[in-house]
Amino acid sequence: HPVITSETQFLNSEGEIVWLQWRDRAIFDIDGQVLEYQGVGRDITERVRAEEALKESEEKFRTLAEKSPNMIFINRGGHIVYANEACTEMMGYTRDEFYSPDFNFLDLMRPEDHSEIREFFKQHMAGEEISPYESQLVTKDGRRLDAIHATRLIRYGGEPAILGIVTDVTERKRAEVALTRRASEMTVLNEISGRIAAVLDLNSVLKLTGDLVQEHFDYPHVGLFLLDHATGELILKSRSGQYSGLPENSHKLSLGQGIVGWVAKSGKPLLCNDVALEPRYVNLYPEQVHSQSEMSVPISVGDRILGVLDIQSEQADAFSDHDLLVMRTLVDQVAAAIENARLYEAIQRELKERKRAESQLMLQSTALESAANAIVITDRDARFLWVNHAFTELTGYSAEEVANQKTNILRSGEHNKEFYKGMWETILAGRTWQGAMVNRKKDGSLYPEEMTITPVRGEQGEISHFVAIKQDISERRSAEERIQRQAEDLQLINALNGRINQGQPLGAIVEFLSTETMRIFNSLGTTMYLLSDNRRFLQSQNLSLPEKIIALINSKLDIDIHSHRLRVEGGNTVARVLESHEPLVINEPQQIVAFLKELISLVELPFDHLAGVISAILPPIIDQLNLSSLIVMPLVSDGNPIGILLMGRTEPFPPEDLERITSLTGPLTNAIERRQGEEALRLSVANYQAIFEGVQDAIFVEDMKGNIIDANERACEMYGYKHDILVTMNVHDLVPEDHPVVLPETMVQRGQVDQVIETYNHRSNGDVFPVEISTRLQDMGDQPVMLIVVRDMTEARQAQRRAQLQDRLAAVGQLAAGIAHDFNNILGTIILYSELLLNNDVLEPKDRERIETIFNQAQRGSTLTSQVLDFSRRSVMEKHALNLVPFLQDLEKLLSRTIPEAVKLTIDFKGENSYVVNADPTRMQQVFLNLALNARDAMPKGGELTVSLDQIEVDPDQPPYPGMKEGEWIRIVVSDTGMGIPPDVMPHIFEPFFTTKSQGKGTGLGLAQVYGIIKQHEGNIDADSTIDEGTTFLIYLPALKSAIVQEHIHPDVEHISGEGERILVVEDDLSTRMAICEILNMMGYSVIDVADGIEALDILTKNDLQIDLILSDLVMPNMGGRDLYDAVTETHPEIKVILMTGYPLGGHTRELLDRSRVTWLQKPLSSEALAKAVKEMLAGRPTTEEWLGLN
Repeated sequence: HPVITSETQFLNSEGEIVWLQWRDRAIFDIDGQVLEYQGVGRDITERVRAEEALKESEEKFRTLAEKSPNMIFINRGGHIVYANEACTEMMGYTRDEFYSPDFNFLDLMRPEDHSEIREFFKQHMAGEEISPYESQLVTKDGRRLDAIHATRLIRYGGEPAILGIVTDVTERKRAEVALTRRASEMTVLNEISGRIAAVLDLNSVLKLTGDLVQEHFDYPHVGLFLLDHATGELILKSRSGQYSGLPENSHKLSLGQGIVGWVAKSGKPLLCNDVALEPRYVNLYPEQVHSQSEMSVPISVGDRILGVLDIQSEQADAFSDHDLLVMRTLVDQVAAAIENARLYEAIQRELKERKRAESQLMLQSTALESAANAIVITDRDARFLWVNHAFTELTGYSAEEVANQKTNILRSGEHNKEFYKGMWETILAGRTWQGAMVNRKKDGSLYPEEMTITPVRGEQGEISHFVAIKQDISERRSAEERIQRQAEDLQLINALNGRINQGQPLGAIVEFLSTETMRIFNSLGTTMYLLSDNRRFLQSQNLSLPEKIIALINSKLDIDIHSHRLRVEGGNTVARVLESHEPLVINEPQQIVAFLKELISLVELPFDHLAGVISAILPPIIDQLNLSSLIVMPLVSDGNPIGILLMGRTEPFPPEDLERITSLTGPLTNAIERRQGEEALRLSVANYQAIFEGVQDAIFVEDMKGNIIDANERACEMYGYKHDILVTMNVHDLVPEDHPVVLPETMVQRGQVDQVIETYNHRSNGDVFPVEISTRLQDMGDQPVMLIVVRDMTEARQAQRRAQLQDRLAAVGQLAAGIAHDFNNILGTIILYSELLLNNDVLEPKDRERIETIFNQAQRGSTLTSQVLDFSRRSVMEKHALNLVPFLQDLEKLLSRTIPEAVKLTIDFKGENSYVVNADPTRMQQVFLNLALNARDAMPKGGELTVSLDQIEVDPDQPPYPGMKEGEWIRIVVSDTGMGIPPDVMPHIFEPFFTTKSQGKGTGLGLAQVYGIIKQHEGNIDADSTIDEGTTFLIYLPALKSAIVQEHIHPDVEHISGEGERILVVEDDLSTRMAICEILNMMGYSVIDVADGIEALDILTKNDLQIDLILSDLVMPNMGGRDLYDAVTETHPEIKVILMTGYPLGGHTRELLDRSRVTWLQKPLSSEALAKAVKEMLAGRPTTEEWLGLN
């Protein structure tokens, strides 16, 4: 009669499902028939629910355990009864090996930890809690892993067991060790950089660098080579360590020789841990040097190699790639020109690696209570189902407080909807979400955390839960920010040193500092003031204010405030900061206003009403700056203040920023003093060089024996020697024999300090030239020397000779002008009467021939008189704008007929088609004709005659000819290849009547006439000649700008006979007057003649005669032609006047010709010129001046 047991679900009266366990048995009679059934029921609802909960818990546990990247195991009695997949992956054992009865759990631990692990096991079994601990695991292949153990006592299979969660922290440990090493190396590099940056001497820098590298990095041997770019050799300048005695300082390597030479040539570093295998390795001292490893790094600024840092060791494999990286960073600092980007980037990479490692650690956290990280399990609707103790410690919420609450109670408001939307889209898609966020604790404070959310799927594959692992990263953020700040500070210091070594001016360095502090400290910029030499003022180096505020201040003060200075007065805040050497931080608004008011009052301004100025400009400055904090930082060097820094922010400066700013002042002060020293030295050298090289005189520095120590560039030019030759010579080498030599020893014996003498020196080519020498004894350092200033007197002597020549020419010209009138009257009478006689048709041939001779000789005399007036600069000029290009092209035909075929004529316009001057074409033709004839005579066997033109700009400080004015000039060069002019003749070539030609072949007036014509054109002429090589004349004429060149055609006079017009002839010379009257009568005019202007006025006023024209001499006794013209203009303005003169026209006469109704005739007169002038005036035609466009 078996008992049947069954479990069945029922609905109770409240509609709830309950479980009952039934035990049924049948009752039989004697015949085996069932009489009845007996049954007993027991409510097992609670047991069934507990079993289901246990099953669900086990499923969740296995899901978490199998997905966890951490090792999860159960140790029961020293044997592993459960190990997740991570255990097999990390330790290398299979699960069968783990579960083997022979496998001892302690086999996973390093032997030195066994006793401690046993003790922890005993404590667990005694019911004690064990905090997470660290140990090292030993994998199946013998590797050791750093790990963190989190264990607790559980019951497994009804027996006590240890649940363990092991997190592999090997990579994190390595990262921390590497980071510590990097930090240590950064400290060492910073120390080395700071120490070598404070040394200015190159050799000291190299020596100190080698010693510090050998000391701090414990390298056996450190050497520094410098590259001599001139020779291409590498010279050993510093050595430290075991080979410090070898090689000698003179040790040199060529580019490409050995590892060091290869590194310098290629610009690439080289690390060799077995030199026996390196073909580039060279050992010049095999007996003393036994290196097996060598590391060489180029020292460079940009692409330019400065040298090589060479490190050697007698051990193989002595260096690592990391050593090479550190040394490459170090050489950048040694060169002080390469930014610290690699170091900064290395730090960033380490930080990134650390973040990745810690993220991995967080992802490996477990959802168990013993985990160090906060773990949260929520349902699909993000309601808290379970949290561990670490969550409570992190957020302040207990498990009871968050039960069934939504996770949004942690939201901080720091993230937008898009952030949460992206997160939910990820996890609802079944993917794990990882990220950083800011959440809010129970007390309202915010904290940063990194979180991993993993979706958990149910039996049907649907997402039913979420597991979140949280890690507080507040301390890590703080550490990262601290390292970031240190890296920024180090980078800023190195950047400052780099700019100093690049030679940047102090102003640029300060502007860079201001820009960087704005970026690093979120400040409004940095303004620097430096104490003046007398320590009475603080001079601004920059002004870190918005341009709007600077414009406001400038408008209120009506000055440029960019560069200003503050008075240093005792008792004020700035003075107290300077005296105390302590920084001042002002955080109170009222105190900031008071300080700014005091600061503005210290600005040196050109007015006294500061109170009104301050009240006008301070409020808008305060409003626009919005300052909340201000730092006044003293700059101190060797215990003495040298200036201050001002830095402001719109929010208070935190204490760590004050420490950072204070730490920057040391390197900044070093930078300032170094730059000021360099600028002072540069300015001193520049001033010396400017004086030494800028003067136009030669300067020598001689020792007491007369040996030349130094000479300026002008001395090299003057004497024709290169500088390196001059400094090997003695003063005797520059002085011709029989000329005085000034020696320092002689001056000392005479008790003289300075003296001035005139003597002669000779150039390198042997030419002797006059000089004025000024000498002075003085000390150069600790050496007595003599300073010599030599002035070349060649041009001064030439100018003196030119002045003497001009004086002589002026005297001759004045004499010539004085007799010109009388000669012209005489010649005019002869010419007029000759023409009258020649017009007589009844003359005998012999008589006609004689009269023609008289006429020709008179014309020749007239030409000579004209030449005399030309060189005396008294002739009448008809100037107008003249383009020399077509002028010379036309003249070339005349010159070609004048000079023989053996002389080749070349005219060079330098590719231009216009050279315009204000000139008389007739006189300019005479200039070129005279020069061409002289050249012809100088080349009897033929040669070359060249005329070239160009336009030059004259510098008033260095004119090509003394006295030339600034501006544009036309230079005409006429040169021949003739016999040349002897030096003793050259000073006299422009003198009238001076000639070297035989009698009858020259008058001596040709060049004198050229000289006078050029001077009348406000030009200059000079000459240079070499015997048997030729002569060159240089003519300078003022250039005309934008002049219109006009060609005027004189009208033809078709009929020169008169029609009875009445002409009044006024001439004091009776013979001339009679000749003129006779000619005019013969031409058909009615003539009245008088002897002077007074008689002419009597005729006009007392006689009722119609006078059509007055022909008057210009210079007469009683009343001349000028006064006569003025009087006639007043009384008879309708009468026209022709003025005759044998004198050169003066300024007043030229002014007269600018008026209407008047023209002039140059004596001696010809009948043709007289007839044309009279006819033209009577016909009302324009005067000559009108034709030329001059009136």
